[in-house]
Amino acid sequence: HPEVLIFQTTFLWGDEKINVFKDAEKSIEDNPKKWNKSNLAAMYDAMASHYYYENDYKQAIFYKDKAISNDGQNRNSLDYARILIGLERKNEALSVLIAIPDTTKEIWELVQKANMLLELVDYSNALNIYKQVEQMDSTYINKVDFATTLEGFGKYESAREYLASDTSKIYGKKDALLRLLNHDLKFQDASKSIATYNAFRDLGYSSDPINLHRLKLFFYHPTLPWKFRDLLGLITFLALLVIIIIIPYIWILPIYFSGMRFKFLSPKNAYESNWTLKAFWFVSIGYLIASLFTAVIEPEELYSVFNDSNFAGISLKNLGYQVLVFIISLALFGLMAMYKVNPKILLSNSWSIGRSILSGVGIFILFKLISGMYISFGTKVFDVSLDELPNFFKVLLATRQDIEALVTTLGKSSSILLICFLVPIYEEIIFRGVILDSCQRHINFNVSNIFQSLLFAAIHGSLFLFPLYFLFGILAGMARKKSGGLLPCITFHIINNLIAILVIIYR
Repeated sequence: HPEVLIFQTTFLWGDEKINVFKDAEKSIEDNPKKWNKSNLAAMYDAMASHYYYENDYKQAIFYKDKAISNDGQNRNSLDYARILIGLERKNEALSVLIAIPDTTKEIWELVQKANMLLELVDYSNALNIYKQVEQMDSTYINKVDFATTLEGFGKYESAREYLASDTSKIYGKKDALLRLLNHDLKFQDASKSIATYNAFRDLGYSSDPINLHRLKLFFYHPTLPWKFRDLLGLITFLALLVIIIIIPYIWILPIYFSGMRFKFLSPKNAYESNWTLKAFWFVSIGYLIASLFTAVIEPEELYSVFNDSNFAGISLKNLGYQVLVFIISLALFGLMAMYKVNPKILLSNSWSIGRSILSGVGIFILFKLISGMYISFGTKVFDVSLDELPNFFKVLLATRQDIEALVTTLGKSSSILLICFLVPIYEEIIFRGVILDSCQRHINFNVSNIFQSLLFAAIHGSLFLFPLYFLFGILAGMARKKSGGLLPCITFHIINNLIAILVIIYR
């Protein structure tokens, strides 16, 4: 009976609940007259809610649309807005939320609506609802969310008052001070920023062990004085830089000694390279320092790895800035590696410009054909879909989320310029230029090409797609050898990145 099945959805979970859904769908198919529109709407709404909490947004919207077709009231619901947000259909979600009247007496519903409006960056409507909730019962107000809304509305002093009131608590004092510090850095003057930092640092050395927060404060207000206690963090930071300088020897020294010790690895003839292992060491340091610089944007992300603190997650805007800092930092090291190197290496010694470009296009087509077969085979063998591969559209050294954050922060044009032109140039200089060339002074081309391809694949950090990145490196390395320059590799890389970012923007 429809009423029985609907009631069962209210207390069953997991497989038992899914079996109820199956029974309901069979009942609807076999005995449609038993089900009136109200019952159909209730059952489909229960299915939509279940799949939403399972993060299966496609199934959720499928059943929610069925619920709406049977009862239009389901359109103006918080659940519908949540599903649309999950599907990243933000404009539709905002329209749904705005259409929901604020006449409800249920405070928790108003708070949820305000939180979703805040997530959708509708500060004006969110602020109105937060004020309404505060009048009804101020204990329901999350001061952080309220402060974020006030910031978005330009009311920085009011926002600071809410954040500052949280710092008086004993429990969660560190997080409260950190939120206040981030607010002060963005919206307040130097005196408030340094006062908040000192209060934060008063919690102990572990609150800022390598001075990343202090460095962040320095970038905002470089003239502020440093305290003597800050020197300990500065010494730790310098010690970390020394470690960064030493680390590359782990993979450089084996290259240096292997050709001398094992004859089958050594090159048959002396190789006149544009770069030495010093250049390899230099760009390796560049990668590590670029990674460290990104941590200054959100220091707690790095600190949480070592102190087991609960890192809430980085904002989309800060993630975009992290990607930007990484790209610019590594690009500087890559371009500086061209010092005293003939710029003609960026073209080709053996091929014409036209042949080099056409070869890059041909390599891309070959790579995509092989990639398509691998993805098709791999998704079936490992029983995963493309939607479950968060790194499928990984280009440069960033995930799809990183690129989306960069697009959100800089806009489409600037992001395309960086990812599709700057990144391919400096990555090819580093991998198929510096690393491949410097290694060939000590080991033969085949081993050098495998080594740089392994590094290229490993640095992208995706186990499932590791073979594809390895293949990318191998093909680019072979093109580098045949052409005598980097133009075919850069062309191949530009096309690959361009297709990837256009797909991400379209999605």
